[in-house]
Amino acid sequence: MNNCQKYGKPPGYLYWRWKPDGCDLPWFEPQRFLDLVRGKKLAFIGDSIARNQFESLLCLLSQVDTAIQIEGNSTSKYRTIHFQSSNFTLMVMWSEYYVKAVPNTNCDAIGCFDLYLDKVNLNWTSRLPGLDYLVISGGNWLKTFVRTYSTAHFENGAWFNGGNCNRTEPFNESEINLYGYQSEVAKVQNEEVERIKGSNVVDNDNKNYFGVLDVTEAMMRRGDGHPGGYYNKHRKTANDCLHWCLPGPVDMWNEMLMHNLIKTSSLG
Repeated sequence: MNNCQKYGKPPGYLYWRWKPDGCDLPWFEPQRFLDLVRGKKLAFIGDSIARNQFESLLCLLSQVDTAIQIEGNSTSKYRTIHFQSSNFTLMVMWSEYYVKAVPNTNCDAIGCFDLYLDKVNLNWTSRLPGLDYLVISGGNWLKTFVRTYSTAHFENGAWFNGGNCNRTEPFNESEINLYGYQSEVAKVQNEEVERIKGSNVVDNDNKNYFGVLDVTEAMMRRGDGHPGGYYNKHRKTANDCLHWCLPGPVDMWNEMLMHNLIKTSSLG
């Protein structure tokens, strides 16, 4: 986990909180979240950013209940955690691609894959039976939440040539225009969800089971919330300006997740 304070990062990034226009985003309430998902299973599927949100939620819920690990460990691609008091199961599944991907050995670049868009990745789809909630960009037989693009904040270079993220305060309005293309990515993601909800891809009974966790614009401002150089020195290879400190700005994603669960739950 990205415990930035443990490795000396000043705590200023903890004192900023995103406020949406025209409404208030409630603070995360661990016990209420567990009440909402009592007897359910929720999984995050994706890359290391999906794991970042999983770890944030794990930390938040562990404030009020004991987390028992029943599969994997902190470095495993697949982890399953059980909260006994609410009989809630929390999972994370590593998948770089949601579709079938085969390495292309004839490619000159590093990390080339042939993607088969008509075939799903069985590494994670084989684990779907029994899930109630899924944080991913597909699925129509359970509640599905699309988490939009999460912003990296490398300055003065990229991750492989000395780029850093040494800011101590969020970006202001004019500065985030540097990352405007990432808003376009999120816009496309939102449009695709609305297209699916308005199409015949899913039946009418399941259209409301799709939701969006639109974190992009809020996170574009938070160049101060990455580990940077403040993490395990024995593992350090470059500044980490992609993932998020824990606790930190990523906790807001789970506040949004809880808000969406309340809207889709009879308890809300």
